[in-house]
Amino acid sequence: MAESGLRPNRALKVAVVSPTPFGGSGYLGGGERYPVEFARAMSRVVPCSLITFDERRASSEDEFGLAVETFKRLPIGSNRLVDPWSFRVIRHLASFDVIHCFNATKVSIALAAAARFSGKRAYLTQLGGGGRTGIRKLRLHRLFRGFLPISRYSLQQFPWMSDGDHQIIYGGGDASPFASPMSPQTESTATGFVLFTGRISPHKGIDRLIQALPENLELVVAGQIVDSIYHSYLTTQVGEKKVRFVIAQNDSELQRLYRNCLCVVLPSTRRDYRGHLHPHPELLGLTLLEGMWHSRPAIASDVASLPEIVENGRTGFTFPDGDVKGLRLILERLPREPELAKSIGASGRESVEKKFNWQTTAESALDFYRRT
Repeated sequence: MAESGLRPNRALKVAVVSPTPFGGSGYLGGGERYPVEFARAMSRVVPCSLITFDERRASSEDEFGLAVETFKRLPIGSNRLVDPWSFRVIRHLASFDVIHCFNATKVSIALAAAARFSGKRAYLTQLGGGGRTGIRKLRLHRLFRGFLPISRYSLQQFPWMSDGDHQIIYGGGDASPFASPMSPQTESTATGFVLFTGRISPHKGIDRLIQALPENLELVVAGQIVDSIYHSYLTTQVGEKKVRFVIAQNDSELQRLYRNCLCVVLPSTRRDYRGHLHPHPELLGLTLLEGMWHSRPAIASDVASLPEIVENGRTGFTFPDGDVKGLRLILERLPREPELAKSIGASGRESVEKKFNWQTTAESALDFYRRT
């Protein structure tokens, strides 16, 4: 503790800086949900605020007691939603001991430089977004005291994080809106619909899921339309199959979907239906973990980080990227074998409780702050 120069737990102040808000005028996806849930978990351990950016300045406290400071993003740059800028945020964060930035953005780089100048500490977790900062080419990553990647795959995709101290923290199946789901011992196995939740974007491979869907099952696609052309394409692929799109869902609706689905599927792909290559389609797979927290079998393609969180045959099932037939066989099997689905769901819940829960993630990050 003395080596780090940080104050004791009860006095340590942590700022979690997320470039885009979750919901509202921001995105609805794991890249936004992750820092929000991380900050909520951290606030149970030490004083913590979530710093984000939107159209206007605001201070608030969310329904879970997390202090949220929203700064007005200035009209600078071509993609202000994912790479915002604000001069005022630098002065505001002077009172914090630790600044944990999510994604390499102009603000993250500026905060890391300011932290180094003032003797404070800045850390970075890369979620796959951000603007053009030159962080690797200009070696600006050296401004950060350390890095907290969310998977082994994430660390491989951004190898410059290995230049400094780093620790994989994973996260997060016990998201705060789902803090008290029914236990796997008492919850009955659902026999309802197949669930996909996430951004409606080509790299998610939803078209392959529609192709694989057995005629006797319903598919619910819950998420935000990021690519309207892809959404239109999906509607042409439905045909006679039972597919329902839930475009705008709140946390209570999402919880209901998790609790009543047969399974949660994330068929992400490296090469989408147009042949476009996606070098890192998933850095974690947050929606799978949320489904596992609700004791639902997780089904995922074997790309990127997904095999790290889904153990094939124990906590869920994986299938080769693009293997529509293999995915269909898994979807056909679960309704026929309800005891298997229940056992897989219980093992997934246990895995989240032991390794992927938010509180463990926050405590691991706090320990890392103090060791580095």
